[in-house]
Amino acid sequence: MAAPKILEKLLGGIVRIHKISVPLTLTLIFTFNTTLGAVLIQNYYYKFKIRELIAYKEALDGQGENSPEKIAERLAGDVIPYEGVDTGIKWGDLGKRLVQIGAIDEEKFAKAFNSPLDSKEYQSVLNGTNEGTIIINESNSRFVLDVLWAFGLAQKSVVYNEGYMAEKADEVKNLASTGGWTLGTKKPMEIYNKHDLISLTDEQHSVVRRIASNIYRPCCNNHTAFPDCNHGMALLGLIELMVANGYSEEKIYDLSLKVNAYWFPNQYLTIAHYLETKQNIKWKDADPKMVLNKSYSSGSGFKNIQAQVEGLPAQGGGSCGA
Repeated sequence: MAAPKILEKLLGGIVRIHKISVPLTLTLIFTFNTTLGAVLIQNYYYKFKIRELIAYKEALDGQGENSPEKIAERLAGDVIPYEGVDTGIKWGDLGKRLVQIGAIDEEKFAKAFNSPLDSKEYQSVLNGTNEGTIIINESNSRFVLDVLWAFGLAQKSVVYNEGYMAEKADEVKNLASTGGWTLGTKKPMEIYNKHDLISLTDEQHSVVRRIASNIYRPCCNNHTAFPDCNHGMALLGLIELMVANGYSEEKIYDLSLKVNAYWFPNQYLTIAHYLETKQNIKWKDADPKMVLNKSYSSGSGFKNIQAQVEGLPAQGGGSCGA
């Protein structure tokens, strides 16, 4: 087979070959480097355009700017920034009080979160000496989730006394958000909806319920006013804390979306990709309340969006259990 045909076959037609006039006695030597996807040509029988070689390399290793890996990397900077998101809410003695009422077992938490880099920070939250604010990032997202889950489980809420949770009272103990809580010293239903860890007025309770009813999560089709899993109950707890701290509804939706993104990174990177490619909306310009509604953030809404865009590499994310 002639040399041009060999090269065309090896390169899959991606790189065009350009002849130059040289003596036929010169020998063509080429070497393929499997890592770089480059072709080295000696004795000048054929030459390749550098730009086309780069294009071929990118096609081989999938590192082009439009590859799923590059898209996910770029979007992650906005959706789940490395530096995390500061809610502005102080931990205070919340963790200590959760331990005192039996919602959290320190020994079980120590086993679940045994990273030597984070253990001191985690312990300071549970013993009430952490003077900082609740910041969520990739490394502590599960810890924050579980503390807020314990809080959401124990805190008295209008959501539990009215609506879906009240209607399904006989089934509540079997939900993932209740029966699935295994990190306390007491049984889940012994602390469920039993404690006024924060004080909310009737009006504030109504605000909590209204906002929670508009916020969905990609693991199911339920909104946060029906917190049947850990993510829903943890976010309910966070909403209650934000309302108690006087946050505006706009800020509550904004922070709820940012926190949800750390708990469901794959889903929200895909949603961001959809908004950018199908709706011409950058993530930073998207309306949080819109993104959190059923059309985007519910299980069925996300499935519909996922079917319309190319899949992105997995970024982790937790399950609906402790």
